Amino acid sequence: MGQSRRGTDRTRLNFYFWSVGARSPRPYDELIAIKNMPKFVSTHVIACMTRQDVARLLKRFKEEENSEVSNIRVLCDTLAGRMVCEWEASDRPTLIEWLKTCNVQIRGTGEWVMAVQYESVDDQLVVPQRGTL
Repeated sequence: MGQSRRGTDRTRLNFYFWSVGARSPRPYDELIAIKNMPKFVSTHVIACMTRQDVARLLKRFKEEENSEVSNIRVLCDTLAGRMVCEWEASDRPTLIEWLKTCNVQIRGTGEWVMAVQYESVDDQLVVPQRGTL
C-alpha cells in the first residue's frame, strides 16, 4: 500500500507542476526532502529594481532551488526599495550561501536572515508547519 500511495502523491505533484506551467516537475524525493526544512525570513534592499527586475529575480530563485533551499514567498515594495522573502532551508548558513549564488548579498543592518521559531495561525502562536505540499 505504501508504494501505491507514493505513486499517487507523485502523480498529483506532477499534475500540479505541469498545470501551473512549470517547465519540468521536480523529482518527488527532492520535494519530500524540502517539506521537512525549517522556515526563514530575509529582508533585502532592492533600490532601483523595477517589477520586471524583481520578476526575473524570482524566476532565478525558482530555477536555483534545490533540496536544501526553497523559496516560499516574496513580498516587495519597489517604491520603498524593500523586499521580504520567506524560505525553507536546511540551515541559515546554507541559505546565505545560496543567496550569494543568486547575487543577493546580506549587507549592513537593514538586511538580515531570521529563523522562524513561531508563527501565528488562526490567532494562535504555533511552531511553523514544515512544508505545505
